[in-house]
Amino acid sequence: MDLNEHTLNEAQRTLKRLGVTHVLRSRLKTEAPAEPQPSLCQTSNTDQAAIQGTDRPHEQTLPETPQPLLLRSLFHGKQIPARTLWTYAGLYRDLQETDNPPRLNVFKKIQESVSLHLKWSAATLCSWPLDIDPASFTKGIAHFSPQTVIIFIGNENDIDAGVKKNLVLLEQGGQRVIVLPNLDKMAQGNQQLKNEAWKILQSIQG
Repeated sequence: MDLNEHTLNEAQRTLKRLGVTHVLRSRLKTEAPAEPQPSLCQTSNTDQAAIQGTDRPHEQTLPETPQPLLLRSLFHGKQIPARTLWTYAGLYRDLQETDNPPRLNVFKKIQESVSLHLKWSAATLCSWPLDIDPASFTKGIAHFSPQTVIIFIGNENDIDAGVKKNLVLLEQGGQRVIVLPNLDKMAQGNQQLKNEAWKILQSIQG
């Protein structure tokens, strides 16, 4: 699918604005069906054996790789399904900093303003990074099951191959994706972009 075509749906236009120009759907169709993603609640090998039955040959089951504590902390106190999932390329890196980078401060302040002035419950607003491996990204999207994904445009240097793959996963998953203006420029004090972002957020329903 060439994203330079003139007839693009909303999700495809979002990917194009973020630098993704092609989605190789034909390759995905020829591949074998993907194995089901493991649930967030880990099943022990003993429980797995009980489910499969004792008369079946023993098969070694690899334990689920645990999520880093930083990612697991993003699940706390949130209502599922979430109203909105907020993200930007570089969020995971910023969350690991000792002092919040300016753009992370703006990111959090906008969420606080939405809760205060638009009366969205903070428990229904979740955050999940774009700059993590696709398996972890998919697991977070499946856990939160957001109605809407809000993506801030940012530094183009943050849009690496992993981020592009996660954006494609969003497009294929069918989530409603809304793009907000450049977060880095808003963090530098661009009030016009802040006003534009606020107008977009006011228009979101559901």
